[in-house]
Amino acid sequence: MNIQLKLAWRYLWGRKTRAILTTFSITLGVMLIFGFSSIVPALANMVKQDIEAAKVDVDIIVTRDGHAFFPEGLQDEIAQVPGAMFVIGTLERNLDLPPAEQITMLDGRTMTTLEIKAARPLSADNPIGKMVQTLGDELLAGRPITIDDTGQPVAIISEALAAAKGIEVGDTLTLPSAQGQIDLEVVGFTAGNRSISSEFVYTTLTAAQTIFNTPGQIDTIIGLIDPAMELTAVQDQIRDLLPPGYNFGSYSAGGSAFDSAIQMADMIFNLFGVLVLAMAGLIMFNTFRTVVVERKRDIGMLRAIGATRRMVTRTILAEGIIQGVLGTTIGLALGTLFAQALIPVMNGYFDAFFPNSSLGAPVFSGQSLLTAVFLGIGIPVVSGLLPARQAGKLTPMEALRPFSDEEEVKQTRRTVIFGVVLVALAIVGLLSGNVGGSTLGMLLFFVCILVVSPLLIRPVTAVFGRLLVLLFAREGHVAERNLGRQPSRAAITASTVGVGMAIIIALSGMVTSALNGIISYMDVTLDADYMLIPETLFLGATTIGAESELAQTAANIDGIEQVTTIRQSSIVMDELGTVNLMGIDPVTYPQVTSLYFIEGDSEDAFKGLENGRTVIINSFVASQLQLKPGDTITLNTVNGTATYEVVAEAADYLNVKTPALYTSQANLVADFNLHNDTIIMMDSVPGANEQAIENALTSLTQHYSQFSLFSFDSLRATQVEGMQGASSVYSILMAVLVIPSLLALANTLTVNVLERTREIGVLRAIGSMRKQVRRMVMAESLLLSALGIAIGILVGLWMSWIMVESLSFIGIPVPFFFPYTGIVVAIAVGLIFGVIAALAPARRASKQNIITALAYE
Repeated sequence: MNIQLKLAWRYLWGRKTRAILTTFSITLGVMLIFGFSSIVPALANMVKQDIEAAKVDVDIIVTRDGHAFFPEGLQDEIAQVPGAMFVIGTLERNLDLPPAEQITMLDGRTMTTLEIKAARPLSADNPIGKMVQTLGDELLAGRPITIDDTGQPVAIISEALAAAKGIEVGDTLTLPSAQGQIDLEVVGFTAGNRSISSEFVYTTLTAAQTIFNTPGQIDTIIGLIDPAMELTAVQDQIRDLLPPGYNFGSYSAGGSAFDSAIQMADMIFNLFGVLVLAMAGLIMFNTFRTVVVERKRDIGMLRAIGATRRMVTRTILAEGIIQGVLGTTIGLALGTLFAQALIPVMNGYFDAFFPNSSLGAPVFSGQSLLTAVFLGIGIPVVSGLLPARQAGKLTPMEALRPFSDEEEVKQTRRTVIFGVVLVALAIVGLLSGNVGGSTLGMLLFFVCILVVSPLLIRPVTAVFGRLLVLLFAREGHVAERNLGRQPSRAAITASTVGVGMAIIIALSGMVTSALNGIISYMDVTLDADYMLIPETLFLGATTIGAESELAQTAANIDGIEQVTTIRQSSIVMDELGTVNLMGIDPVTYPQVTSLYFIEGDSEDAFKGLENGRTVIINSFVASQLQLKPGDTITLNTVNGTATYEVVAEAADYLNVKTPALYTSQANLVADFNLHNDTIIMMDSVPGANEQAIENALTSLTQHYSQFSLFSFDSLRATQVEGMQGASSVYSILMAVLVIPSLLALANTLTVNVLERTREIGVLRAIGSMRKQVRRMVMAESLLLSALGIAIGILVGLWMSWIMVESLSFIGIPVPFFFPYTGIVVAIAVGLIFGVIAALAPARRASKQNIITALAYE
């Protein structure tokens, strides 16, 4: 192997520009993978430190799935277990602040939520009292909350929150609540805040239950276990006592949601690196194929003087190994510097969210090192396998004689037959009617394009060449013939460009289809004249809503014809995780708005909700649990398990991205103790005074500040603007994925210039001007770009359709919209890339010295 390494190194050393271009693509991918993989563990450690700072050290913690409310009576049952001590029920929940009431802290943070912590006032000898009230911190001012404060609206807050609000001990803190605004008397300050991104407010349980309109309800039970008792035995007794849907455990630094978020970040960061390396693989594959063709006579000479097939194959592979090792080594070094440079930048951003911890140093693990090394060296080796085998199969006579027309005809015939077979299989996959078959069909079609594209180079460049002659008269003809001489290389480069263009078209088609589909959901499911909605339209556990009095008051406003409300809770299902449980009035809801029905009749479905335990499921639930109308589903309720019948499958705008169930509000009260309205929707009498109605509804929001008033048109405009802004993320993703196409194009043009150094010298010697040489290279680049755009449109349309169908598979059924914009953008980007990629090679070609070029070997 030593002689092969020497030959490979000497060849790369003699072709420094080409070697640097291909090695750089490997370096970039390894740098991203290794650098980002060291950031993710540091980020996880930072979050865990902040969570650990806020946890209370107890032996007993009981919660319900989805952190839902449950009756206080369970606290007394647990307290009766032998060994359980100081058992108390608490209410710990985030409270969203309306924009006008959000708090700007003195350190620049903006508090959009407050963390409400509440328990019944405890006696002085209760060791949990201090931990719950102040998280273990000493009071800096004021007094603790005592038994004498039972039922009173009093609070302890952090010194930082008090300073931001300008509050002294004895002043009032006003907060939104489900029963209108509530005033809490501040009786004390603590030293600091230990939550992740919000300030805490400790108050009495009665006050907290008023805020959330949950009388007699708590969401957590904590306590200690007698040190004289066996800890696990007492804990097991408490577990056996709990009904289904309740959880027993301790505070953890994360949990499944936290772990999932960290894993998702890790996956996204690695995905960028892998995609860059995959593009690098295509670049190197193209380069190695060029090397084999270029050195065909050299290979023949080596075989003639005794080199075996294995030696030739190993020589080509050795080039890949050398470039992989060099690219990986440099990539690891740059990845280390990249991570260290990124840490201070990220710390500046996260300081506002994690005030009690910092990222610290990057965490370089053995696993991330092995992953980067494996991909950094493995991809170049895999890219060179096929060209290396082709080189090894060359006999001395085949290598030394010119390529015969008879051999070309045989190869063309085999390629056509293979291409026809792949197209037939691709069509079968497309017509299969399922996402898996269509995806396989799309991949087969792309392979077919790669296989057949060398045969299409000449006819396609002839077509585009006619257009190109209008811009580059003589140079266009020369460029067309130059590409025709190396159709395989041109096809690989065009395919690499085509991948980038296909990504643009596919993402554009998916985003366009998703946006239009989601807007159609909004048009159907939020079609009310007026709506009182919380600032966080997509409902969650922090949405407090309002008691039913608000809706009744709205119904009495002159000009209001019909009112309906939506209530929201959440449950946890093993197969789905957290599921939104929506409560609607099956009588009034269809009179004001509707759901977007996918399976089942709307009239029958709403009538079905009037009859006992019945639900409408959305597509997430239907696809994941394989449910259809007529099936049953078991839910964990406050009172135990209950079986609900599925009456229809439907979707709505509020739950377009999450699994959801829709049932009657009567069921929500009976099985989940939920009474709050989270959205109030109203239709007005035709011809009513709109301004008077809006004034009356606006006055209601002054007391219920968690709500904002929207008409359908204003809400639709706001949401559409927000969705269009969010779609800009896809533009960033497109840019990251198409940049390697630019590298591939520049690489091919540079290699072409190097190969044709002597030819360019001849052209210059017989009178070609530097400008003509530049224009010739530019014309070749535009021809390659045009071919890549054509491939990208064919593959991108197919890929776009598959991605839209995949949305239906995961629970977001939307119609397919033809990506006109994506095609126009792809054409523009492809042509611009063609010009940019040609700048350096064209400049290099035009500046070559004639004598030096003629002497080039």
